[in-house]
Amino acid sequence: MNVTQTELTPELAAKLLASPHPKQRRAAPQTVAVYATAMSEGRWRLVPDPILVDVDGLMFNGAHRCSAVITSKVTIPVMISWDADPEIFDLIDVGRRRSA
Repeated sequence: MNVTQTELTPELAAKLLASPHPKQRRAAPQTVAVYATAMSEGRWRLVPDPILVDVDGLMFNGAHRCSAVITSKVTIPVMISWDADPEIFDLIDVGRRRSA
């Protein structure tokens, strides 16, 4: 896995959201609003949970952060794994239900 720290701009966030993994949950509006407010107020911090993009270029973790960046129009630091193994999808975030 190639994990890098990068700046998530609204443009990059839109690009990532345009290529979701088929099982990627839709972002919950309430969560997006909380994240966007924190970003707009300068309270957002780099978190160790990376945005995951699989080897086919499909994002399967990070929809809330990407949506909040677009909403807030703020650039934030993030960790991104650009070539995550698609097989790990079923192992992450098992506490919340995902639908196809």
